[in-house]
Amino acid sequence: MIGRVLLLATVLLLACLPVGAATAHHATTALPQFAYNETTLLSNGVGIDYSGYSESTVTNGSLGVTAVLPNGTDSAFYYNANSYQNNSGGQYSWVSSGSFWFSPETRLYVNGTTDNQTGYTNPYVWFFMNRSLPVGATFYILNTGLTVDSTSYDYALGTAAGTYVKTIFAEGSGAYEWNNSFEDLNATYTWQAYFDPTTGYIIAYVYTEQDTTNNGSGDGFTYTDTLAVTQTSYPLTRATSSSEPPSAPTGLAVTSVTSGAVTLSWTNPAVPLTNDTVYYSTGPAGPFTAVSVGVVTSATVSGLSSGTQYYVEVAAWNASGESPRSNEVSPTTSASSGSSSGSGTDWALIVVALVIVVVIVVVIVLAVSRSRRRHPIPKHSGTGQVSFAAPPVGPPPPGINLTPSGQPAVQQIIIKETVKVNCRYCGSLIDSTATACPFCGATRS
Repeated sequence: MIGRVLLLATVLLLACLPVGAATAHHATTALPQFAYNETTLLSNGVGIDYSGYSESTVTNGSLGVTAVLPNGTDSAFYYNANSYQNNSGGQYSWVSSGSFWFSPETRLYVNGTTDNQTGYTNPYVWFFMNRSLPVGATFYILNTGLTVDSTSYDYALGTAAGTYVKTIFAEGSGAYEWNNSFEDLNATYTWQAYFDPTTGYIIAYVYTEQDTTNNGSGDGFTYTDTLAVTQTSYPLTRATSSSEPPSAPTGLAVTSVTSGAVTLSWTNPAVPLTNDTVYYSTGPAGPFTAVSVGVVTSATVSGLSSGTQYYVEVAAWNASGESPRSNEVSPTTSASSGSSSGSGTDWALIVVALVIVVVIVVVIVLAVSRSRRRHPIPKHSGTGQVSFAAPPVGPPPPGINLTPSGQPAVQQIIIKETVKVNCRYCGSLIDSTATACPFCGATRS
């Protein structure tokens, strides 16, 4: 595995590397130099020999072209500082550095692989490719063949050199057998590498290998080697904003607070977004609860506890992922549902107002009802005319004599009532004043 440990970087060394005149095979006038970080990891051990075992090596290094020689080869200088440890407590560190030569035309090492690449026979350099190769073309790094998949691939570098950068993306896979001084192993691998389209120098790579014993025991492990540049003497081409997560929302502020909700406002970055997420917690270290609110610039988080301080952040999303979170705000909800420290709804006041309105309506209805009893609604007569019952207004007026003068006096007739009795002899009704019955002649007495 030592042969896979590549050069790693310190930024300080870059300033010390000598610079010579560039020739046509370099795209820039300054000779290329870069620093990088590399991590190799053995993990996922299974079986009797490897179960629970892990080891790792972290390397920081640098590499740079120091001069272009008359024969067309380049002289270069490398430096790396390595730190190893395993889960059994073993650990140690070492430093490696030196000069070497390579051909930019053939991309082969000259006079051996003196940049610490051991275990290979006549290998190709790992850090440089022909940047003019089209999609589908093949080339080698060390002894692994790669095929160009894209000449304009947006890679998430995520280091001091940038976030997303344009790269040439190539990958290859294969299998081989080897011995680790303990037993024979079968290895299958994939290697994905990313190169700068302007210079052809390495930007990053990810090597993944699965190793199993070939004795049928089923023992094995996973080996990974991950490298990315941390600084370059030549500018990397940043990818478009739509190819990387957006910047963080700004201006996060609290617009209102109630007993169970907090309303927030913020400003989104000026790029296409797919969603905003509000994060809140009762402690500054979390755990945070995520609330998806859509692409908005304000939102209300409800279901909170009364009288509690919350820590709130907002992040924006696009197709490439989540932005960093905004600066944190720390609103405190109201102590009870009957009070408000913001512009939230006060239901107690609303209920009181409704009661007052109902009382006023009832009073008006009663007043109108009484008025109608004092002044009955007039009824319609048979002729369709409205008649009113006139109340009494005092004694009647004096009579008016309507008899014309000179007319004869009106004869007055006095009618008296006479009581009738039965004749005690014949039974006929006779006047009570008669002395004898006019029907039988009998006397009354």
